[in-house]
Amino acid sequence: MIDKGAYVLATKYADGDPGDQWSIGFYDRFEGGRHYVVDEDGQQFRGNGFRRCEPITSEVGRHLIPRMPELERTPPGEINVWDIVANLNRT
Repeated sequence: MIDKGAYVLATKYADGDPGDQWSIGFYDRFEGGRHYVVDEDGQQFRGNGFRRCEPITSEVGRHLIPRMPELERTPPGEINVWDIVANLNRT
């Protein structure tokens, strides 16, 4: 269970392909099998929710946010944002 307001990474699908919609924001709720994430103004990032969502540290967020455009341009299956998070958490 993720606490409302927790800083999270959420991906459209469990595979973490950055070519699919993903976001970094604040946890709102779990409903209908989906996780809902909002920005700092309380606006939903994805009306249909996300399938995978996990809390992250602010350091991980600071690493990923400036790289989002570059990550989103990578070919399908080449990278996985969840693997990036796992590697960052090991350092």
